[in-house]
Amino acid sequence: MSSNREGGTGLRLTDEQNAVVKHPGSACVVACAGAGKTATLVEYAKARPDSRILYIVYNRSARIEATAKFKRQGLNHVCVETAHSLAYREMISSKGFHIHASGNLKPQDVLEWYETLPKFSNELNKLIFARHVVSLVNLFCNSREQRVHHIDYVKSVKEPSAKYFANRYLDNIEDAAESILQRMWDGILPITHDAYLKKFQLQSPVLPYTHVLTDEGQDSNPSWLDVFLRQPAIRVIVGDSHQSIYGYRGAIDSLNMVDFPRFTLTGSFRFGSHIAKKAMEAIRLKELLGVPVTGFRIQGLGPGKRREKTERAVLARSNLGLISHAIEAVCNKGKKCAYEGEIQNYTFMSDGTNLYDILNLYVGKPERIRDDFIRKFESYESLVQYQKEVEDRELGMVVDLISTYSTGLFGFIREIREKAVGKDQAEVILSTCHKSKGAEFDDVTLGSDFINGEKIVKLLAAAQARPPKPFDLQTVLEEVNLLYVAITRSRRLLDIPFPIWSEGRV
Repeated sequence: MSSNREGGTGLRLTDEQNAVVKHPGSACVVACAGAGKTATLVEYAKARPDSRILYIVYNRSARIEATAKFKRQGLNHVCVETAHSLAYREMISSKGFHIHASGNLKPQDVLEWYETLPKFSNELNKLIFARHVVSLVNLFCNSREQRVHHIDYVKSVKEPSAKYFANRYLDNIEDAAESILQRMWDGILPITHDAYLKKFQLQSPVLPYTHVLTDEGQDSNPSWLDVFLRQPAIRVIVGDSHQSIYGYRGAIDSLNMVDFPRFTLTGSFRFGSHIAKKAMEAIRLKELLGVPVTGFRIQGLGPGKRREKTERAVLARSNLGLISHAIEAVCNKGKKCAYEGEIQNYTFMSDGTNLYDILNLYVGKPERIRDDFIRKFESYESLVQYQKEVEDRELGMVVDLISTYSTGLFGFIREIREKAVGKDQAEVILSTCHKSKGAEFDDVTLGSDFINGEKIVKLLAAAQARPPKPFDLQTVLEEVNLLYVAITRSRRLLDIPFPIWSEGRV
Protein backbone atom coordinates (compact mmCIF):
# COMPACT_ATOMS: atom_id res chain seq x y z
CA MET A 1 0.00 0.00 0.00
CA SER A 2 1.17 3.57 -0.68
CA SER A 3 2.69 5.54 2.16
CA ASN A 4 0.35 8.22 3.43
CA ARG A 5 2.19 10.72 5.58
CA GLU A 6 0.59 13.51 7.58
CA GLY A 7 -0.39 16.56 5.61
CA GLY A 8 -2.42 15.44 2.61
CA THR A 9 -0.12 14.33 -0.21
CA GLY A 10 -2.78 13.21 -2.64
CA LEU A 11 -1.78 9.58 -2.18
CA ARG A 12 -4.39 6.87 -1.86
CA LEU A 13 -6.23 6.90 1.44
CA THR A 14 -7.06 3.82 3.44
CA ASP A 15 -10.63 2.56 3.59
CA GLU A 16 -10.82 3.90 7.15
CA GLN A 17 -9.75 7.36 6.04
CA ASN A 18 -12.15 7.37 3.11
CA ALA A 19 -15.04 6.50 5.43
CA VAL A 20 -14.31 9.68 7.42
CA VAL A 21 -13.97 11.84 4.30
CA LYS A 22 -17.27 10.65 2.84
CA HIS A 23 -19.32 10.86 6.05
CA PRO A 24 -21.86 13.70 5.65
CA GLY A 25 -22.61 14.50 9.29
CA SER A 26 -20.97 15.01 12.68
CA ALA A 27 -18.43 12.35 13.68
CA CYS A 28 -16.02 11.17 16.35
CA VAL A 29 -12.75 9.90 14.83
CA VAL A 30 -10.52 7.75 17.04
CA ALA A 31 -7.05 7.94 15.45
CA CYS A 32 -3.99 6.06 16.73
CA ALA A 33 -0.56 7.72 16.84
CA GLY A 34 0.70 8.56 13.35
CA ALA A 35 -2.59 7.61 11.67
CA GLY A 36 -2.49 10.42 9.10
CA LYS A 37 -5.31 12.40 10.67
CA THR A 38 -4.16 15.69 9.09
CA ALA A 39 -4.02 13.99 5.69
CA THR A 40 -7.54 12.74 6.32
CA LEU A 41 -8.81 16.19 7.28
CA VAL A 42 -7.11 17.78 4.25
CA GLU A 43 -9.02 15.37 2.01
CA TYR A 44 -12.16 16.06 4.07
CA ALA A 45 -11.78 19.77 3.30
CA LYS A 46 -11.04 19.10 -0.38
CA ALA A 47 -14.33 17.22 -0.65
CA ARG A 48 -16.20 20.30 0.68
CA PRO A 49 -14.88 23.28 -1.33
CA ASP A 50 -17.98 25.42 -0.74
CA SER A 51 -17.94 25.02 3.05
CA ARG A 52 -16.57 27.34 5.72
CA ILE A 53 -14.42 25.11 7.95
CA LEU A 54 -12.92 25.92 11.35
CA TYR A 55 -10.18 23.55 12.52
CA ILE A 56 -9.22 23.83 16.23
CA VAL A 57 -5.78 22.41 17.13
CA TYR A 58 -4.09 21.98 20.51
CA ASN A 59 -1.30 24.56 20.51
CA ARG A 60 0.43 27.29 18.54
CA SER A 61 3.04 25.07 16.87
CA ALA A 62 0.31 22.70 15.65
CA ARG A 63 -1.60 25.71 14.33
CA ILE A 64 1.39 26.94 12.31
CA GLU A 65 2.05 23.47 10.90
CA ALA A 66 -1.59 22.74 10.01
CA THR A 67 -2.11 26.19 8.44
CA ALA A 68 0.86 25.58 6.14
CA LYS A 69 -0.46 22.16 5.12
CA PHE A 70 -3.91 23.45 4.20
CA LYS A 71 -2.47 26.43 2.32
CA ARG A 72 -0.15 24.20 0.29
CA GLN A 73 -3.26 22.38 -0.91
CA GLY A 74 -4.98 25.68 -1.79
CA LEU A 75 -7.68 25.13 0.84
CA ASN A 76 -8.34 28.76 1.71
CA HIS A 77 -11.80 27.97 3.06
CA VAL A 78 -10.21 26.36 6.15
CA CYS A 79 -9.39 28.55 9.18
CA VAL A 80 -6.96 26.96 11.65
CA GLU A 81 -7.03 28.24 15.23
CA THR A 82 -6.37 27.16 18.78
CA ALA A 83 -9.27 27.60 21.19
CA HIS A 84 -7.33 30.45 22.80
CA SER A 85 -6.42 32.22 19.55
CA LEU A 86 -10.06 32.09 18.47
CA ALA A 87 -11.22 33.50 21.81
CA TYR A 88 -8.45 36.13 21.75
CA ARG A 89 -9.55 37.43 18.36
CA GLU A 90 -13.20 37.59 19.43
CA MET A 91 -12.73 38.86 23.01
CA ILE A 92 -9.43 40.69 23.37
CA SER A 93 -7.91 41.90 20.10
CA SER A 94 -8.25 45.70 19.68
CA LYS A 95 -10.51 45.98 22.74
CA GLY A 96 -8.13 47.54 25.23
CA PHE A 97 -7.48 44.53 27.45
CA HIS A 98 -4.03 43.87 28.86
CA ILE A 99 -2.71 40.30 28.87
CA HIS A 100 -1.15 39.05 32.09
CA ALA A 101 2.66 39.21 31.81
CA SER A 102 3.11 35.47 32.45
CA GLY A 103 -0.19 34.49 30.85
CA ASN A 104 -1.35 32.70 34.00
CA LEU A 105 -2.61 33.77 37.43
CA LYS A 106 0.02 33.43 40.18
CA PRO A 107 -0.33 33.27 43.98
CA GLN A 108 1.56 36.55 44.22
CA ASP A 109 -1.18 38.19 42.14
CA VAL A 110 -3.82 37.05 44.62
CA LEU A 111 -1.88 38.55 47.52
CA GLU A 112 -1.59 41.87 45.68
CA TRP A 113 -5.07 42.04 44.12
CA TYR A 114 -7.39 40.64 46.79
CA GLU A 115 -7.62 43.06 49.67
CA THR A 116 -9.88 41.19 52.10
CA LEU A 117 -7.65 38.25 52.98
CA PRO A 118 -8.73 36.24 56.04
CA LYS A 119 -6.73 37.02 59.20
CA PHE A 120 -4.11 34.29 59.33
CA SER A 121 -1.76 33.68 62.24
CA ASN A 122 1.26 33.17 59.99
CA GLU A 123 2.59 34.08 56.56
CA LEU A 124 2.57 30.49 55.29
CA ASN A 125 -1.20 30.25 55.56
CA LYS A 126 -1.53 33.39 53.41
CA LEU A 127 0.57 31.72 50.73
CA ILE A 128 -1.47 28.52 50.95
CA PHE A 129 -4.70 30.52 50.67
CA ALA A 130 -3.42 32.34 47.58
CA ARG A 131 -2.49 29.04 45.92
CA HIS A 132 -5.99 27.66 46.57
CA VAL A 133 -7.49 30.72 44.90
CA VAL A 134 -5.28 30.16 41.85
CA SER A 135 -6.30 26.49 41.74
CA LEU A 136 -10.00 27.36 41.90
CA VAL A 137 -9.70 30.01 39.19
CA ASN A 138 -7.90 27.52 36.94
CA LEU A 139 -10.44 24.79 37.68
CA PHE A 140 -13.37 27.08 36.89
CA CYS A 141 -11.84 28.54 33.73
CA ASN A 142 -11.20 25.02 32.43
CA SER A 143 -14.72 23.81 33.21
CA ARG A 144 -18.14 23.97 31.57
CA GLU A 145 -19.68 25.55 34.68
CA GLN A 146 -21.34 28.98 34.61
CA ARG A 147 -20.42 30.19 38.12
CA VAL A 148 -17.43 29.74 40.40
CA HIS A 149 -19.54 28.31 43.23
CA HIS A 150 -20.81 25.57 40.89
CA ILE A 151 -17.34 23.98 41.17
CA ASP A 152 -17.02 21.41 43.97
CA TYR A 153 -13.56 22.66 44.83
CA VAL A 154 -13.08 20.78 48.09
CA LYS A 155 -13.77 17.50 46.28
CA SER A 156 -10.95 18.27 43.84
CA VAL A 157 -8.41 18.58 46.69
CA LYS A 158 -6.89 15.22 47.63
CA GLU A 159 -4.38 15.77 50.44
CA PRO A 160 -6.23 15.61 53.82
CA SER A 161 -4.73 18.73 55.44
CA ALA A 162 -5.16 20.69 52.19
CA LYS A 163 -8.79 19.53 52.01
CA TYR A 164 -9.35 20.70 55.61
CA PHE A 165 -7.88 24.13 54.81
CA ALA A 166 -9.93 24.47 51.60
CA ASN A 167 -13.14 23.50 53.38
CA ARG A 168 -12.51 25.91 56.25
CA TYR A 169 -11.86 28.91 53.99
CA LEU A 170 -14.03 27.90 51.02
CA ASP A 171 -16.26 31.02 51.10
CA ASN A 172 -13.19 33.28 51.13
CA ILE A 173 -11.50 31.29 48.35
CA GLU A 174 -14.62 31.49 46.15
CA ASP A 175 -15.05 35.20 46.85
CA ALA A 176 -11.44 35.92 45.92
CA ALA A 177 -11.70 33.86 42.71
CA GLU A 178 -14.92 35.61 41.63
CA SER A 179 -13.56 39.06 42.47
CA ILE A 180 -10.33 38.61 40.54
CA LEU A 181 -12.04 37.10 37.49
CA GLN A 182 -14.68 39.81 37.32
CA ARG A 183 -12.05 42.56 37.47
CA MET A 184 -10.14 40.81 34.68
CA TRP A 185 -13.28 40.68 32.54
CA ASP A 186 -13.97 44.35 33.32
CA GLY A 187 -10.51 45.32 32.09
CA ILE A 188 -9.34 46.46 35.53
CA LEU A 189 -6.78 43.68 36.02
CA PRO A 190 -4.51 42.04 33.40
CA ILE A 191 -6.41 39.10 31.95
CA THR A 192 -5.05 35.56 31.70
CA HIS A 193 -5.40 33.34 28.64
CA ASP A 194 -7.76 30.92 30.36
CA ALA A 195 -9.87 33.82 31.70
CA TYR A 196 -10.63 35.25 28.26
CA LEU A 197 -11.37 31.76 26.90
CA LYS A 198 -13.79 31.28 29.78
CA LYS A 199 -15.47 34.62 29.07
CA PHE A 200 -15.80 33.56 25.44
CA GLN A 201 -17.54 30.34 26.49
CA LEU A 202 -19.88 32.14 28.89
CA GLN A 203 -21.16 34.31 26.03
CA SER A 204 -22.40 31.19 24.16
CA PRO A 205 -20.96 32.27 20.79
CA VAL A 206 -22.38 30.99 17.51
CA LEU A 207 -19.47 30.73 15.07
CA PRO A 208 -19.82 31.56 11.34
CA TYR A 209 -18.75 28.15 10.04
CA THR A 210 -20.56 25.25 8.40
CA HIS A 211 -18.08 22.71 9.80
CA VAL A 212 -16.14 22.81 13.07
CA LEU A 213 -13.31 20.28 13.53
CA THR A 214 -11.54 19.74 16.86
CA ASP A 215 -8.22 17.91 17.14
CA GLU A 216 -6.66 16.24 20.23
CA GLY A 217 -10.14 15.57 21.60
CA GLN A 218 -8.69 13.34 24.31
CA ASP A 219 -7.19 16.41 25.99
CA SER A 220 -9.99 18.90 25.45
CA ASN A 221 -10.40 22.04 27.45
CA PRO A 222 -13.94 21.54 28.84
CA SER A 223 -14.67 25.23 28.30
CA TRP A 224 -13.93 24.90 24.57
CA LEU A 225 -15.83 21.60 24.39
CA ASP A 226 -18.94 23.41 25.61
CA VAL A 227 -18.57 25.97 22.79
CA PHE A 228 -17.94 23.18 20.27
CA LEU A 229 -20.98 21.13 21.23
CA ARG A 230 -23.30 24.15 21.09
CA GLN A 231 -22.50 24.95 17.45
CA PRO A 232 -25.25 24.38 14.86
CA ALA A 233 -22.53 23.34 12.38
CA ILE A 234 -21.44 19.83 11.42
CA ARG A 235 -18.90 18.88 14.10
CA VAL A 236 -16.01 16.44 13.85
CA ILE A 237 -13.84 15.60 16.85
CA VAL A 238 -10.58 13.68 16.39
CA GLY A 239 -8.23 12.13 18.93
CA ASP A 240 -6.97 9.07 20.76
CA SER A 241 -8.14 8.33 24.32
CA HIS A 242 -4.90 6.46 24.96
CA GLN A 243 -2.96 9.72 24.38
CA SER A 244 -4.80 11.60 27.13
CA ILE A 245 -1.97 13.00 29.29
CA TYR A 246 -3.16 16.39 30.55
CA GLY A 247 -5.79 15.40 33.11
CA TYR A 248 -3.74 17.07 35.85
CA ARG A 249 -4.37 20.40 34.08
CA GLY A 250 -8.11 19.86 34.02
CA ALA A 251 -8.28 18.49 30.47
CA ILE A 252 -10.94 15.86 29.77
CA ASP A 253 -11.29 13.02 27.29
CA SER A 254 -14.20 14.38 25.27
CA LEU A 255 -14.14 11.49 22.79
CA ASN A 256 -16.28 9.53 25.21
CA MET A 257 -18.58 12.48 25.87
CA VAL A 258 -20.07 12.87 22.39
CA ASP A 259 -22.73 10.69 20.82
CA PHE A 260 -21.57 11.18 17.22
CA PRO A 261 -21.06 8.20 14.88
CA ARG A 262 -17.59 6.73 15.60
CA PHE A 263 -14.86 6.02 13.09
CA THR A 264 -11.39 4.55 13.66
CA LEU A 265 -8.01 5.13 12.04
CA THR A 266 -5.92 2.14 13.15
CA GLY A 267 -3.09 2.28 10.60
CA SER A 268 0.02 4.22 11.65
CA PHE A 269 2.25 5.54 8.87
CA ARG A 270 4.87 6.64 11.40
CA PHE A 271 6.32 3.24 12.35
CA GLY A 272 6.37 -0.44 11.52
CA SER A 273 4.84 -3.48 13.18
CA HIS A 274 7.61 -3.86 15.83
CA ILE A 275 6.80 -0.49 17.41
CA ALA A 276 3.05 -1.06 16.96
CA LYS A 277 3.45 -4.27 18.97
CA LYS A 278 5.20 -2.42 21.82
CA ALA A 279 2.50 0.28 21.80
CA MET A 280 -0.19 -2.41 22.08
CA GLU A 281 1.74 -4.05 24.90
CA ALA A 282 1.85 -0.75 26.79
CA ILE A 283 -1.88 -0.10 26.48
CA ARG A 284 -2.65 -3.63 27.68
CA LEU A 285 -1.17 -2.60 31.05
CA LYS A 286 -4.60 -1.07 31.69
CA GLU A 287 -5.94 -4.59 32.07
CA LEU A 288 -3.93 -4.84 35.30
CA LEU A 289 -6.05 -1.94 36.54
CA GLY A 290 -9.31 -3.60 35.59
CA VAL A 291 -9.82 -1.47 32.48
CA PRO A 292 -10.59 -3.58 29.37
CA VAL A 293 -8.85 -2.64 26.12
CA THR A 294 -10.57 -5.09 23.79
CA GLY A 295 -10.98 -3.70 20.30
CA PHE A 296 -7.88 -1.50 20.53
CA ARG A 297 -5.62 -2.07 17.54
CA ILE A 298 -2.65 -0.42 15.81
CA GLN A 299 -1.33 -1.50 12.42
CA GLY A 300 2.27 -0.47 11.74
CA LEU A 301 2.23 0.68 8.10
CA GLY A 302 5.44 2.76 8.14
CA PRO A 303 7.96 4.11 8.37
CA GLY A 304 8.15 6.34 5.34
CA LYS A 305 11.11 7.75 3.48
CA ARG A 306 14.40 8.04 5.38
CA ARG A 307 15.48 11.49 6.48
CA GLU A 308 18.81 13.01 5.49
CA LYS A 309 19.90 13.16 9.13
CA THR A 310 18.83 10.69 11.78
CA GLU A 311 17.16 12.34 14.76
CA ARG A 312 17.85 10.55 18.05
CA ALA A 313 15.89 11.39 21.17
CA VAL A 314 15.82 10.44 24.83
CA LEU A 315 12.37 10.86 26.38
CA ALA A 316 11.87 11.09 30.12
CA ARG A 317 8.67 10.84 32.11
CA SER A 318 9.42 13.89 34.27
CA ASN A 319 11.58 17.00 34.52
CA LEU A 320 13.65 15.18 37.13
CA GLY A 321 14.29 12.35 34.68
CA LEU A 322 15.08 14.83 31.89
CA ILE A 323 17.56 16.82 33.99
CA SER A 324 19.19 13.58 35.14
CA HIS A 325 19.70 12.50 31.52
CA ALA A 326 21.01 15.95 30.61
CA ILE A 327 23.56 15.88 33.44
CA GLU A 328 24.76 12.44 32.33
CA ALA A 329 24.88 13.32 28.63
CA VAL A 330 26.28 16.87 28.80
CA CYS A 331 28.23 17.12 32.05
CA ASN A 332 29.59 13.57 32.20
CA LYS A 333 29.84 12.51 28.53
CA GLY A 334 30.22 15.84 26.72
CA LYS A 335 27.44 15.21 24.20
CA LYS A 336 25.85 17.99 22.15
CA CYS A 337 22.21 18.10 23.25
CA ALA A 338 19.14 19.99 22.08
CA TYR A 339 15.90 20.19 24.01
CA GLU A 340 12.35 19.86 22.77
CA GLY A 341 10.73 23.16 23.71
CA GLU A 342 14.11 24.78 24.64
CA ILE A 343 16.14 24.18 27.81
CA GLN A 344 14.62 27.26 29.50
CA ASN A 345 11.32 25.39 29.78
CA TYR A 346 12.99 22.91 32.10
CA THR A 347 14.72 25.45 34.34
CA PHE A 348 11.70 27.72 34.74
CA MET A 349 8.31 26.74 36.12
CA SER A 350 5.18 27.50 34.12
CA ASP A 351 4.45 30.56 36.29
CA GLY A 352 7.88 32.02 35.44
CA THR A 353 9.65 31.03 38.66
CA ASN A 354 13.34 30.40 38.07
CA LEU A 355 14.75 27.19 39.51
CA TYR A 356 17.70 29.26 40.79
CA ASP A 357 15.37 31.22 43.10
CA ILE A 358 14.27 28.02 44.83
CA LEU A 359 17.88 26.85 45.01
CA ASN A 360 18.86 30.14 46.67
CA LEU A 361 16.09 29.62 49.22
CA TYR A 362 17.46 26.11 49.79
CA VAL A 363 21.00 27.36 50.53
CA GLY A 364 19.73 30.22 52.74
CA LYS A 365 20.56 33.16 50.47
CA PRO A 366 17.25 35.08 50.26
CA GLU A 367 19.02 38.24 49.03
CA ARG A 368 19.61 36.49 45.70
CA ILE A 369 15.93 35.57 45.18
CA ARG A 370 14.24 37.67 42.49
CA ASP A 371 10.77 36.13 42.53
CA ASP A 372 8.46 38.06 44.89
CA PHE A 373 6.44 34.99 45.83
CA ILE A 374 9.42 32.72 46.61
CA ARG A 375 10.91 35.56 48.66
CA LYS A 376 7.92 35.38 51.02
CA PHE A 377 8.94 31.96 52.35
CA GLU A 378 10.88 32.10 55.60
CA SER A 379 12.82 28.94 54.76
CA TYR A 380 13.12 26.13 52.27
CA GLU A 381 11.35 23.85 54.77
CA SER A 382 8.31 26.14 54.70
CA LEU A 383 8.30 25.93 50.89
CA VAL A 384 8.31 22.12 51.10
CA GLN A 385 5.43 22.25 53.58
CA TYR A 386 3.57 24.63 51.25
CA GLN A 387 4.09 22.24 48.33
CA LYS A 388 2.57 19.36 50.28
CA GLU A 389 -0.36 21.45 51.50
CA VAL A 390 -1.39 22.74 48.05
CA GLU A 391 -0.45 19.63 46.01
CA ASP A 392 1.65 21.67 43.55
CA ARG A 393 2.82 18.96 41.14
CA GLU A 394 5.35 21.14 39.33
CA LEU A 395 6.92 22.47 42.52
CA GLY A 396 7.08 18.89 43.77
CA MET A 397 9.32 18.02 40.81
CA VAL A 398 11.66 20.87 41.74
CA VAL A 399 11.80 19.63 45.34
CA ASP A 400 12.69 16.16 44.03
CA LEU A 401 15.45 17.65 41.86
CA ILE A 402 16.97 19.47 44.82
CA SER A 403 16.65 16.39 47.00
CA THR A 404 18.59 14.41 44.39
CA TYR A 405 21.34 16.88 43.41
CA SER A 406 21.46 19.41 46.29
CA THR A 407 23.72 22.42 45.63
CA GLY A 408 25.41 20.61 42.74
CA LEU A 409 22.33 21.53 40.73
CA PHE A 410 23.64 25.12 40.40
CA GLY A 411 26.62 24.04 38.33
CA PHE A 412 24.79 21.32 36.43
CA ILE A 413 22.01 23.64 35.27
CA ARG A 414 24.50 26.34 34.28
CA GLU A 415 26.56 23.91 32.21
CA ILE A 416 23.50 22.34 30.57
CA ARG A 417 22.16 25.75 29.54
CA GLU A 418 25.52 27.03 28.27
CA LYS A 419 26.16 23.93 26.15
CA ALA A 420 22.66 23.57 24.65
CA VAL A 421 22.70 23.51 20.84
CA GLY A 422 20.11 23.65 18.06
CA LYS A 423 18.53 20.46 16.74
CA ASP A 424 20.58 20.66 13.53
CA GLN A 425 23.81 20.41 15.58
CA ALA A 426 22.64 17.96 18.24
CA GLU A 427 23.79 14.39 18.73
CA VAL A 428 20.65 13.76 20.76
CA ILE A 429 17.41 15.59 21.54
CA LEU A 430 16.24 15.45 25.15
CA SER A 431 12.61 15.89 26.09
CA THR A 432 9.96 15.04 28.60
CA CYS A 433 7.09 13.00 27.24
CA HIS A 434 4.71 15.95 27.56
CA LYS A 435 6.99 18.24 25.58
CA SER A 436 7.40 15.60 22.84
CA LYS A 437 3.64 15.30 22.24
CA GLY A 438 3.07 15.70 18.50
CA ALA A 439 6.75 15.19 17.65
CA GLU A 440 8.44 12.15 16.10
CA PHE A 441 12.04 10.97 15.93
CA ASP A 442 13.94 8.27 14.04
CA ASP A 443 15.44 6.63 17.14
CA VAL A 444 13.94 6.91 20.64
CA THR A 445 15.33 5.79 24.00
CA LEU A 446 13.02 5.90 27.00
CA GLY A 447 14.10 6.94 30.46
CA SER A 448 13.64 4.54 33.36
CA ASP A 449 11.05 6.70 35.14
CA PHE A 450 8.01 5.51 33.15
CA ILE A 451 5.38 3.18 34.56
CA ASN A 452 5.44 -0.54 33.78
CA GLY A 453 3.70 -3.71 34.91
CA GLU A 454 5.98 -4.26 37.90
CA LYS A 455 5.35 -0.73 39.22
CA ILE A 456 1.58 -1.11 38.76
CA VAL A 457 1.57 -4.39 40.71
CA LYS A 458 3.45 -2.66 43.57
CA LEU A 459 1.03 0.28 43.57
CA LEU A 460 -1.94 -2.08 43.74
CA ALA A 461 -0.34 -4.04 46.58
CA ALA A 462 0.38 -0.85 48.52
CA ALA A 463 -3.25 0.26 48.09
CA GLN A 464 -4.40 -2.98 49.74
CA ALA A 465 -1.85 -2.91 52.57
CA ARG A 466 -2.57 -1.81 56.15
CA PRO A 467 -2.48 1.12 56.34
CA PRO A 468 -3.26 1.53 52.60
CA LYS A 469 -1.39 4.03 50.44
CA PRO A 470 -3.59 6.40 48.37
CA PHE A 471 -4.30 5.09 44.88
CA ASP A 472 -5.78 7.26 42.11
CA LEU A 473 -6.87 5.12 39.17
CA GLN A 474 -7.08 8.02 36.70
CA THR A 475 -3.57 9.16 37.56
CA VAL A 476 -2.13 5.67 36.96
CA LEU A 477 -4.08 5.29 33.69
CA GLU A 478 -2.56 8.58 32.56
CA GLU A 479 0.89 7.20 33.42
CA VAL A 480 0.18 4.27 31.07
CA ASN A 481 -0.85 6.77 28.39
CA LEU A 482 2.46 8.59 28.85
CA LEU A 483 4.33 5.34 28.19
CA TYR A 484 2.24 4.77 25.04
CA VAL A 485 2.86 8.33 23.82
CA ALA A 486 6.62 7.99 24.39
CA ILE A 487 6.79 4.67 22.51
CA THR A 488 4.87 6.05 19.54
CA ARG A 489 7.24 9.00 19.04
CA SER A 490 9.67 6.60 17.33
CA ARG A 491 9.77 6.03 13.59
CA ARG A 492 12.38 3.26 13.38
CA LEU A 493 14.38 2.24 16.45
CA LEU A 494 13.10 1.98 20.01
CA ASP A 495 15.10 1.26 23.17
CA ILE A 496 13.07 0.57 26.33
CA PRO A 497 15.46 -0.18 29.23
CA PHE A 498 12.85 -2.07 31.26
CA PRO A 499 10.23 -4.78 30.63
CA ILE A 500 6.81 -3.28 29.92
CA TRP A 501 5.21 -6.21 31.71
CA SER A 502 6.73 -8.13 34.59
CA GLU A 503 8.96 -10.99 33.55
CA GLY A 504 6.88 -13.81 32.16
CA ARG A 505 3.90 -11.57 31.31
CA VAL A 506 3.68 -10.44 27.67
